[in-house]
Amino acid sequence: MTFQYQAQSKINLLFALVSGGLMALHLLAPGFEQQYSYQLMFAVVLSLGLIHGCLDFEIAKVKAPTVSLFKFLLRYVSQILVIALIWVFSPAVALGVFLLCTAWHFGETDFSLFKLNQPAWVIFTYGLGLTGWLFGSHIDRNLDSLKLLGITSAGEVEFLVYLAKYPVVFAGFSLFLILVAMLVSGQYRSVSKMGLLVLLLAVVWSLPVLQAFTVYFGFWHSLHTLYLIKADIRISFKGLIVKAIPYLVISIGMTWLMIVAFSFVDLGSEVVLVVFISSLTLPHAITMHDLLNRYRVL
Repeated sequence: MTFQYQAQSKINLLFALVSGGLMALHLLAPGFEQQYSYQLMFAVVLSLGLIHGCLDFEIAKVKAPTVSLFKFLLRYVSQILVIALIWVFSPAVALGVFLLCTAWHFGETDFSLFKLNQPAWVIFTYGLGLTGWLFGSHIDRNLDSLKLLGITSAGEVEFLVYLAKYPVVFAGFSLFLILVAMLVSGQYRSVSKMGLLVLLLAVVWSLPVLQAFTVYFGFWHSLHTLYLIKADIRISFKGLIVKAIPYLVISIGMTWLMIVAFSFVDLGSEVVLVVFISSLTLPHAITMHDLLNRYRVL
């Protein structure tokens, strides 16, 4: 069975318009778009980001129709707490787990736009390259964030400090991994797919870190994931949004509680966002893996 990606062209157009608009602002009015970076980022995370993640129970019900919400939440929250505890005791390990989960999740989801029935190493290679590009394109800013996260020892950041001096090397290796995945999977033959990939990489590299994250996570990853979920649970997009509303309200409430909890700790909003997203990534990635494992996109 294949996903019928009827809205894919509209998502790609929206992605191009948003990213193009932000790049134009960045070039024509330097600093102007950064005044609203946090507002745009949190608006996208609390809308598209949470919607694409809060439907995990509906996805789980497709695989196991009799699963109870209580059992699902028990497993889901347990996984979140494990990651949160790792952040407390070893931020470096938590960051490593987060980046590896992100690499697999982004690779698997993006390959649903290309060709999913590829060996796991191809998907993971692409995901590692993409994650490396996302992280490395703003490595100086990300090194400052690592210090805020508590990752400060010489052994943990020495290699990254070295890479920060030679960002082209980091970017080149990340691009190499992406190209290997594209060559092995045969996707280099598709002009449209490679054009989208080039646009994505150019946008992430060109925009400041917050805008780059917002464009990729919101207008690329989250929107495409929503249509994968729509196809999986067999519902209209309007019905999908309606079904998501109660989960979204609960998610926003939990997000607010977390923000309140972190307000008692001297942490920046970027750090709170990283810990929050990383805690949700593992259970969400597992759920989405089950969804994508049910289908093969040709």
